[in-house]
Amino acid sequence: MSDEMTPVGSDPRPEPAAPAPADPTAAAGGTTSTAAVAAAMLPADTTSRAIMTAGLATAAIALVGGPLGAWRFDYFGLVMILAGLAAAGVAWAGATGRVRIDALPGRDIELASGIVAGVLAVLNFFEMLFDLDQLDERGDALGAILTIALTVTALALFGAVTRRWTSPREVLASGDRGTRLAYAGVGLVILGWLGNVTIGVWTFSAGVGVLTLIMLAGIVLRWASDPATERLPLAGAWIAVVLAVLATLLGLNHLMGFMDRASDFGPLDWLLLLLYLAGVALVLVGSVWTAYERTMDAQERSNIGTGDLG
Repeated sequence: MSDEMTPVGSDPRPEPAAPAPADPTAAAGGTTSTAAVAAAMLPADTTSRAIMTAGLATAAIALVGGPLGAWRFDYFGLVMILAGLAAAGVAWAGATGRVRIDALPGRDIELASGIVAGVLAVLNFFEMLFDLDQLDERGDALGAILTIALTVTALALFGAVTRRWTSPREVLASGDRGTRLAYAGVGLVILGWLGNVTIGVWTFSAGVGVLTLIMLAGIVLRWASDPATERLPLAGAWIAVVLAVLATLLGLNHLMGFMDRASDFGPLDWLLLLLYLAGVALVLVGSVWTAYERTMDAQERSNIGTGDLG
């Protein structure tokens, strides 16, 4: 028997726990505020937040600029919208865990979006800068402001996605000679179109398709040749080949159009065109080279496996 005595009139049972504080949203009919919902959906890490913010801003400005005449919506505007949304979507899905993307090259999708958006936005800006006398065809002063704003957000997106990588060497390093050849081709294509939209005769809208395909081919090859992957993806290399073939067809179409009016163009115009076409050719050769090596590696592994079973 316990030595302690319970005072007369007291209840020996433990006191009930204090009620939980009232939920302020319950008094408002059980609805959560828009700010609370937005905060819950945003990822916690700053890199993913930066990618989402820059990606959505890029997509929004690209969407607004098309109807206002700042750029053609069916080419440049559409690609910029898709690039911004793709980066924002992958960053949100990967950081919040609401969608499993373990099997997808998430960082490469973000990288592709950042590179495509950044390069296209800069080239579009340079075209405007060198054609200020034709600003009325680009939405006048409002179009110029939107062009500058889009360049800023696209470069911010590129800067944000590069935070996923420790160094430029991690992005570009590859022991695959075909992939390195394709990288050189991507650089020539960008350089050629930089000349085209500044001192050349081409309008930027003509280059959006081939530039996008070429840059995507380079990123896909990077992923397919990344030694950090558990198994080098054979399909990725052949996807790069398909993208390079489509870019080659567009390049040949540009060449045929140029030849139809050859007398209207000077040596510099031809030089810039041939520089860009040489880059396309290098990407095609590098893609086929890499895809061939990946196919041979896969067949060799298959033969070894069959021999072991036998």
